[in-house]
Amino acid sequence: MSTAIVPIRATPDYSPATEAALSGIASPHTRRSYDTGIRQFCAWLGGDAITPAAIRAYVDHLAGEGASSATINLRLAAVRRLCVALEESGRLDGSTLARITRLKGRKRHGVRLGLWLTEAQVQAIADKLNDPLDLAILALLYGAGLRREEASEFRAADLTRRDGCWVVRVAHGKGDKERAFGVADWVADALLAVAGEGPVLNLGVSGIYRRVQRFGELIGVEGLAPHDLRRSCGRHMLNAGADLMQIQLMFGHAEEATTRRYLNVQIDLADPAGKRLKLRTKGVNLSVENEIS
Repeated sequence: MSTAIVPIRATPDYSPATEAALSGIASPHTRRSYDTGIRQFCAWLGGDAITPAAIRAYVDHLAGEGASSATINLRLAAVRRLCVALEESGRLDGSTLARITRLKGRKRHGVRLGLWLTEAQVQAIADKLNDPLDLAILALLYGAGLRREEASEFRAADLTRRDGCWVVRVAHGKGDKERAFGVADWVADALLAVAGEGPVLNLGVSGIYRRVQRFGELIGVEGLAPHDLRRSCGRHMLNAGADLMQIQLMFGHAEEATTRRYLNVQIDLADPAGKRLKLRTKGVNLSVENEIS
C-alpha cells in the first residue's frame, strides 16, 4: 500500500519586511509594540497568504480573545505597516495593499477613565520620598507630564532657563515630535539634584515603572503606573485654571479632542463656558418660560 506524501507548507519569512516596517519608527515603545503586533500576526497566519480576508479574520480573532478596541487598532496598524513594506519589496501587489489599507478598525466606545490621584495623594508621595532619584521621577512624570519613555531619555541639557522660567525640552516625543514648555521651580530643582552626563534618571522604562508602583504602595494605591502620574498632572493643571490648549501643547497631543478624552473633560452644564459670552440685544423678546428638558 502506497502512502501519499503530504507536502509541508513553508512559512514565509517576513523578517526583512518587518525590519523595513520598523525602520522609520523613532519611538522605542512604538517600535516594540509594532514588532510584537507583526510577529503575533505572522504566527497566527502560519503559512497562509496575507489577504484582506485573512486580516479581517485576525481582527475577529483578537476581538474573540477579549482584546480591547485600542489593542486591536494598534495590531491592525502594525499589520498595515508590514503590508506596505511587502508591497515596496514586490511581495504584495498594489491592489491588495489598497484593499488592506481601507480595512476599518474597531470603534472605541466610551472613555477610558484610568486612574487619577488627588493633589493630596501626590503630596503624600513627595513627603515619603527619601531618594533624590525618586523625586526626579516624580518631577518628570507628574511635574512635567512626560511619558515614561520620554522620562527615561531626558538629559540635563534638555532643561534650560528662559525669560525667568525653567523650560523642559522633549527632543523626540511621540511621533518623533519636538516640544518645549515651562515647568515649576521644584521640578528643575529635583532634576538638577541628580543630573549627570547621561540620562538624568539612568533607568529604563521598566525600572521607572517599578519605582512608580512603589510610589502607589506608599499611599495605599494599588497598580499605580507612570501614565497615571502624567494623567493626574493634566487634571490638576486644568483644575487650577490652566488653558486646555496649553495642556495639549505640553502633552504633545496633535488634537485638542485627544486631550479632552485623556482628561475625561465633559461639557459642564452647571457652569457652562457659554454663559460667559455677553451680548446686548434689542427689539427681540428672548425670555424663556419653560425649561427644555
